[in-house]
Amino acid sequence: MAVRFEVLLARLLLLLHLVRGKRGVEIVGGLFCKREWVRAFQGLLAAVKAGAVVLGKTWRQLAHAEGLNMGYSGIHPIQTLARSRQARVLFESASEAWSTVVRKILNRGYVVNTDDVLFLWESVRQKVGLALQKGCLKKAGRYTSMSLARSFAQVAGAVFHRRVAEYDARLRAAMATGQSRGRLESVGDEVGNRVFALFHLPTHASFVDMMGQLQERVRGLGCSVVHVRAPDTITWQTVLVHLCEVRQCVQKFGVRQLQELMVWLADATEEQLGGIRAYHGEIMESGCAGGSRCHAVYITEKAAAVVGYVLKKTNTPDTSADKPAMRALLLDMATHRLSPKIATLAIPEWLSMQSAAAGVLEACHRMCGARGDGAASFDDLRTKAAALGHVVPRQTTRAELGALVAAGAVERPRKLTLEELRKLVRAAGGDPQPGKTSNWKGHECRAFLLRRRSAAELHASLPPELKRQKLSKEGAVQALAADPSLPLCSAPWVSE
Repeated sequence: MAVRFEVLLARLLLLLHLVRGKRGVEIVGGLFCKREWVRAFQGLLAAVKAGAVVLGKTWRQLAHAEGLNMGYSGIHPIQTLARSRQARVLFESASEAWSTVVRKILNRGYVVNTDDVLFLWESVRQKVGLALQKGCLKKAGRYTSMSLARSFAQVAGAVFHRRVAEYDARLRAAMATGQSRGRLESVGDEVGNRVFALFHLPTHASFVDMMGQLQERVRGLGCSVVHVRAPDTITWQTVLVHLCEVRQCVQKFGVRQLQELMVWLADATEEQLGGIRAYHGEIMESGCAGGSRCHAVYITEKAAAVVGYVLKKTNTPDTSADKPAMRALLLDMATHRLSPKIATLAIPEWLSMQSAAAGVLEACHRMCGARGDGAASFDDLRTKAAALGHVVPRQTTRAELGALVAAGAVERPRKLTLEELRKLVRAAGGDPQPGKTSNWKGHECRAFLLRRRSAAELHASLPPELKRQKLSKEGAVQALAADPSLPLCSAPWVSE
């Protein structure tokens, strides 16, 4: 019996997330895209091993080589699926669950909400196998299942071009149970998850404020080979990773030494910064920092060596610094890019996942098309969608076209008159001539109203071809204000 499109896509995406390692994801994604994978997992296991030999990589180099992840990613989940019937049953059940969210995401305009992220999390928590150890099936725990869910949310935004819900209080409460395995710790008068407590981020509002400061501070400078210019590459997912990585640096070196290193880096020459960037380039190429070290610890050690600062490991790290000092450390580690995973573009395994997921999406379309799923051809669906009033960009997929046709005719918003627009502008305090007739034109009114929206809402309203240009907030405002056919985040619009 033919597998439904969304189930097939969910299976492949889940398997890519279980593999996780840069090289492993590249190999497995390549096999899917070339359709060189037989249905049995034994065939996939043999193909992955052969692919590793071709690249001159060991099986260990296919894994996500950080901490305990080494033994629960890479080839291990595939071996587990090949050898354990229980693991295969769990995998099929988790894939079926994930397919319900995939089906929603295939609909253009869908917003991935908090309920979706939490559902993805619970669908794999203790419900999917990662490795067989001494005959015992090891399943995804709190941290791994949390990581899988938030990574999939990132895929929904970058690959499917869907808006992902903002980090809210419910997500924070859930993530607090997964970060650092949910351990609680007290810092001064504050008690909470050890990561949030360490950096004095006890509330949802404090985390959001820190995320905004990080987005403002990181602008492509420092020790990373990746130049970050667009704030949307710094997401709530990467900020959570940043907290975890800086915590590991604090535990290894202590706050005082890290603060002193920040001073040395502030006076570093461009040649020294170039040397540190070379080390980060090696990580981006290999996908790991050697052994099971996190990237921030590795880059911090190399940066200290380059600038001549003697950085000593400590068994009793000082974590009692006050709130301003700990928050300043978070910002400085990001500014100097000693914690490169603050940005999605500086995470090698994420770049591989993004590329592989996009390839898998197209491969699923080809597979389902080859089976004859669906009566309408691609061109027929495009014609029907356009006739119903939908905007159909060139890169629209077959599944998205089907969803547009199923949605029916587009309900156009009422076009406000120019005078109605000017009244809205005056009500919002934007009239340059109070009490008199405004001479603002339609696009000027639209631009004023759009500037009152958040950058995230503006970028979510852009069509895919403009999203890829990584426009600034003002650029998004001008693009939306200039084209009356584009949706304006529920803001009024008018044809001039």
